[in-house]
Amino acid sequence: MALDKAPFDGHGNMKTWVRGRYRHESQDEYDAHTVWRDNVPFEATMELTGFGRGMSSARFHWQDHEGHRYEMFMKEMGDLILATTLERGVVHGKWIICKRGQNYGLKFVE
Repeated sequence: MALDKAPFDGHGNMKTWVRGRYRHESQDEYDAHTVWRDNVPFEATMELTGFGRGMSSARFHWQDHEGHRYEMFMKEMGDLILATTLERGVVHGKWIICKRGQNYGLKFVE
């Protein structure tokens, strides 16, 4: 099933988790600043800035040329490595946001 909307904060960074689904009236400070954007493929140059573990998974951290931050699931990182070439941690292409369980992540399209 395609993801219609994706959560971002007020600064344009992708949010990895939001309480409830497409909640417009929030119950806490974290969710109050969620901006739901149409989830359409976008073109960007991403730089791998690190990795870490969340509550439920390992994540890779990316940043676009405007400084916006995104996180990627391990499976999507494996798909990216098989689909294209990273040059010194930098990849240019089309991206979209995907969802696994209650979490959101970046996905390489082409």
